[in-house]
Amino acid sequence: MRAMLATAKRLERITKRAGLLNKSRVVHNLRHYFATALFRVGVNSCVAQDLLGRADLTTTMRYAHVEAHDLKSGIARLETFVA
Repeated sequence: MRAMLATAKRLERITKRAGLLNKSRVVHNLRHYFATALFRVGVNSCVAQDLLGRADLTTTMRYAHVEAHDLKSGIARLETFVA
């Protein structure tokens, strides 16, 4: 908990220095980026849910964004498994 508070304080200083007034929007965008990054490197969805601090997996999945290259990568991984 103490580490989270320190991180939040650091984030607040950084957003003020960068001139970003809406800190909650910055945190929201970082959460989306973090979730997407976790899924891109293959982190299990239950682990991502815990790291994001979400009680419901459905909410966790809303934060992850899938792009065309993610789909291609998934198909390539499946092809190597099946072949």
